[in-house]
Amino acid sequence: MPSLYEKIEELIRSHVYLGKQSATGFELVKCQICNDYKERGGFKFSENEIGYNCFNCGTSAKFEDDNTHKISHGFTNVLLSFGISKTELKSITAESYLNRSTNLLIKTKQEYIHDTSPIDSINIPYDATIVSDKSNPLAIRAYEYLKTRKLENIEFPFFVSEKYYPDRIIIPYIQNSKCVYFQARALTPEIKPRYKNPYAERGRIIFNYNELLNRYSKRPIFVTEGVFDALSIGQEAIAITGGKLSKWMLYELKQIKRKIIFVLDKNNPALGNLAIDNGWNIAIFPDGIIDSNHALITYGRLWLLYYLMNNNYSGMQAKLLIKMHCKETKVWKK
Repeated sequence: MPSLYEKIEELIRSHVYLGKQSATGFELVKCQICNDYKERGGFKFSENEIGYNCFNCGTSAKFEDDNTHKISHGFTNVLLSFGISKTELKSITAESYLNRSTNLLIKTKQEYIHDTSPIDSINIPYDATIVSDKSNPLAIRAYEYLKTRKLENIEFPFFVSEKYYPDRIIIPYIQNSKCVYFQARALTPEIKPRYKNPYAERGRIIFNYNELLNRYSKRPIFVTEGVFDALSIGQEAIAITGGKLSKWMLYELKQIKRKIIFVLDKNNPALGNLAIDNGWNIAIFPDGIIDSNHALITYGRLWLLYYLMNNNYSGMQAKLLIKMHCKETKVWKK
């Protein structure tokens, strides 16, 4: 079951538009306590703790996942100011308390118990239309958006929903032949938030999970942070959610007998160091290239694949590469 930390983070990300990240790891917002017109407030997500600070009015509060299943008065007030209701907060704290004994990650001194129970399926909106439907105006717009990302010709079931997700493209996550999650991505930068997602056990969800079942392939498997990055690389790429590796994901990756290459964003060195410590390789793009999709748009898929196959490193060489090219602006938690 998701932890209280994960539930609170999900609530925040579904209710609050989080802007760019500061050098200290805060995802910036316009403070609703003081109704600031600038993004001088911010949430910071770190291991077992979510902090909030406003550098205008001085509001400061935090949530600590200390197994008390309680949210402090100060942090509750912050959440309420951003439109999260008391009913929602009471619901997740009560559920967390009742399910504390069935936590997904069961820790003992020597043992991790891997959860193999089925993941709940999620229904795509009933009015969803496949993007290839040329009779649907929103589908046509979504197709034009995919062209800007050089992804219009890949075989993947993108959808649109005029009723529930107007001006967005829906990207389903399929595991074991069922949809377990999806992202509804804004088609233009003006639409906020950029992503709308249903609630799900994100610690047990991997984009293109079925590729993990092909454990003995001689081809490497690429691990990316974003769905479009995975789609840009191709069938051998998977994506984790939000640049975070849960213990469930780590366990799944360790079952693979293939070479594993983490394709890193330059603002998430913690993920790279975790990969290296587990014996996996990393790849970092040269200056001027943001991520895999940017590489696809700029140079094409052949260049992208050639670069990743010939510029991935492990051990101390990889650690040095991270120190030279990466800066911590994302916060990683287990």
